Amino acid sequence: MNLKFLDGLSELAYVADRDTYEVLYVNEALRKRFNITLPCKEKCYKAFQGLDAPCPFCNNKDLELGHYITWEHANKVVASDFIIKDTLIEVDGKQVRLEICFEKPKNEQSYGLLPIINATGELLNCSYERFRQVIFRIVAALCERYGAQTCFLSDDIVDNQFAATHIYRYDKGCSSLFPMALTGSLMQDVEGFADRDHLYIQDKHELDALMPCLSREIEAGHFTSMYLLPLKSNRSEIGFLGFLNPQKPQLFDEDLRNLSSICVFIASAAIRLTRDQSLHPRDEEDPALVFSRQKLNVDLKLFEHLPMGCIVADINGLKEINDRQGHDKGDHIIALCLQVLREMLPNDRIYRIGDDEYTVLTLNCSKQDFRNKLFSVKKALSGPHGFSAAVGGQYDETGSDPTGLMVQAESRMHHDKAVYYRNSASIESRVHDKTYLQYLTRPTTIRDLINAGAFYTVMQPIYSVAKSSYSSAEALSRLRLDETEVSPGIFIPLLESVNLSYLIDLFNFERCCQQLQLWKDKGLNLLPLSVNFSRQTMLMSGLCQRISEMAGRYAIPPQLLCIEITESAAAYDRQLLIRQAAELAEAGFPLAVDDFGVDYANLITIADLPMSIVKFDRRMITPLQHNAKMRFIIQKFNDMCRELKVETIAEGVEDKGQAALAAKLGFSSVQGFYYSRPLTLDKFEELLTPAALAG
Repeated sequence: MNLKFLDGLSELAYVADRDTYEVLYVNEALRKRFNITLPCKEKCYKAFQGLDAPCPFCNNKDLELGHYITWEHANKVVASDFIIKDTLIEVDGKQVRLEICFEKPKNEQSYGLLPIINATGELLNCSYERFRQVIFRIVAALCERYGAQTCFLSDDIVDNQFAATHIYRYDKGCSSLFPMALTGSLMQDVEGFADRDHLYIQDKHELDALMPCLSREIEAGHFTSMYLLPLKSNRSEIGFLGFLNPQKPQLFDEDLRNLSSICVFIASAAIRLTRDQSLHPRDEEDPALVFSRQKLNVDLKLFEHLPMGCIVADINGLKEINDRQGHDKGDHIIALCLQVLREMLPNDRIYRIGDDEYTVLTLNCSKQDFRNKLFSVKKALSGPHGFSAAVGGQYDETGSDPTGLMVQAESRMHHDKAVYYRNSASIESRVHDKTYLQYLTRPTTIRDLINAGAFYTVMQPIYSVAKSSYSSAEALSRLRLDETEVSPGIFIPLLESVNLSYLIDLFNFERCCQQLQLWKDKGLNLLPLSVNFSRQTMLMSGLCQRISEMAGRYAIPPQLLCIEITESAAAYDRQLLIRQAAELAEAGFPLAVDDFGVDYANLITIADLPMSIVKFDRRMITPLQHNAKMRFIIQKFNDMCRELKVETIAEGVEDKGQAALAAKLGFSSVQGFYYSRPLTLDKFEELLTPAALAG
């Protein structure tokens, strides 16, 4: 391994022999900080700690290849606090210690990037097969952190230049990276891009000019911005990492140093794997080998006009296997699938297309021979080896359209995949699969699920500190498919990503109206109910009229129906949101800002909008017992809200200590598991009797 890639890190890093403590390499950032020149002939404990013997806190004996130990340290030599990550890497056949030192973040939010940095460390030693899986975890976590819809990662490295035609795409909520075959140059020359930290594109026309073939894949109405980070080696760009429509662009600036380091790890691993493959070239006449997607594209043109069959196999539920049984189990199944294909098709060409997908080309065979092969593969991959795969195939005697042949085979595979998931008992595996997600996110499907009772409403009571009783409740959406609960953390972001969350928001609102009418007819005490409205719902044309008519249909006063505006709503089209909120408040609907204190839900939101309630996010409540400064700020804020006649609610209260502290700091009400978990409508109804409310 060439250790010079560490010079690309903005963090301090060094490599040392874990037996002799001899320093083997010091990166540029550390050399400057500690005023060290190469070669460094000192022991690590002397060079970096100023000690004459091994550090008493040395963890060499605990280090493992591919696993990080994270700890904090106050270095007296440079008088700085660091978060330190130690691991073993392999250099020239020997395992040595790698230590990377991160300046301790000045705010809690910056800590969120550290688990992602941990994952990038796995790239140092990973195999070619594991590389895509680690990259998937990294880009999925980054998309989540920045609220991006899609991440693009350039894939091929050819003579240290951008690949002309291929990149990988990750869509939020999907189970893997998906290759994209684009026509034309991926990226026009951008002067000095490798010397820049990033490129932020906010105009679709600029994207058209810089990345024409990628721009064609993004509809004009679906583009607001793109954030690009260069992957570089020796100051030359070899690729890029791009985020489409990030909702939290301000985090990029805060994370820039660490993001640059993540890109260095990705580029270094890609170069290493490319070099390793070039050092061990494959004999392309050996049919037992597995080829790459790039080789498939070449072969489709090479074997044009030959009788040809194409078989596509995609492993079922690999994401669930990785999550539940670990990536080692997933890797084993990937290898086992390849082994089965080799045994069934010893003379055909096999290509690895993605983490969980193989494509096979059968050449110069008859239609009947191909059918026999396809039948054998389907049978072998139907479960007898402990896993199953969706399989599709297509044959063309003329070979006149190889690309179309592959598309038809993939289409048949996707049909097989859909059948598998419809018949599968495990909903967890379905909700992570792209094919099923496309089915789940059709408007007709959502309406059918609502009508079938799959979506339902539960109530989480809110406890009044002043009244010492329950005073209201939050209506929460739930989804049950095939007797299995689907986490709101899965289906809500999914519906938001395809602009269908309004269907669930309005269903939940009407359900509240129905229940209030039912409880009113039973003579029960009525408590106000709050309903979360997403950004899309809040910006709907005619929203106020629509929900006013709905409430009127059930004879429910709007004062009993509070609208909670989620954090994402506060980040878009602020002027429209202000007008919409004013119209709702004028119609009598109380408004609450949810998740206050994090992301976009801030003081400006309260100042601009006619809020009646502020709900403090649980991430603000949890550290209160151990953070005096936070307690002081919260108490003063509650004092201010009382003067403004704005109610404050502490969310996420889970124990007696938090409840007592919330009351002491002046919160009007409290919500959390300490008082009650979300209840079914029948259970919640039991709280509406006079005796229950009094107790």
